[in-house]
Amino acid sequence: MKQSKGYRKYSTVSKYLRKEFNLGSWVTSTGPVTIAEKEDIKDLLCVKHTAREIRTLRAGITAQYETYKIVTIIFGIITFFLSATIGVVSTYASQTLKVTEWVNEARTTIAKEELAQLSQTEKIEYINNSLNRMISEYMKLNDKIIDNLGISIVVMSVPIIIGAILYIQRFRWIASLNSIVCEAYEDKKELNNYS
Repeated sequence: MKQSKGYRKYSTVSKYLRKEFNLGSWVTSTGPVTIAEKEDIKDLLCVKHTAREIRTLRAGITAQYETYKIVTIIFGIITFFLSATIGVVSTYASQTLKVTEWVNEARTTIAKEELAQLSQTEKIEYINNSLNRMISEYMKLNDKIIDNLGISIVVMSVPIIIGAILYIQRFRWIASLNSIVCEAYEDKKELNNYS
């Protein structure tokens, strides 16, 4: 039987399987492998490799699979990062509102001084104008704060969500390859026992 050690030039078993069996590029190597691809790859592995070589491939892909299984730790880290970041953002928002309160207190003090010098009719007009202006400024400031918070959360969340989705899809692909190689090894052992 022809012995092929072509897999030795690859850094990982998944890379070897992807390139040797045309399973796409690294970017498209996500999600489970189709049933037809599984059968074809298993058959080709049994034909091209000895049981010992398939066992070596099985050890490599199992190591990759076990590495990908630590996804819960990674999600814990991501959750911690998001919680810490949202904590910083909420602190920023509360500090911004404190400045707004300080400005409001300063304006109130100034307005009291100005009101003391006006007649009753002028006071009413002054209060109405000031109130309308302050409400308008407050609403603009509040809109800016909300927009900045929303943008911050989106900027932080989108890459993390995309990364998590890609990681899960890649994990599914590695899990498929792991089952293929393990099954190919069992098939090869059975073939050797019948020979």
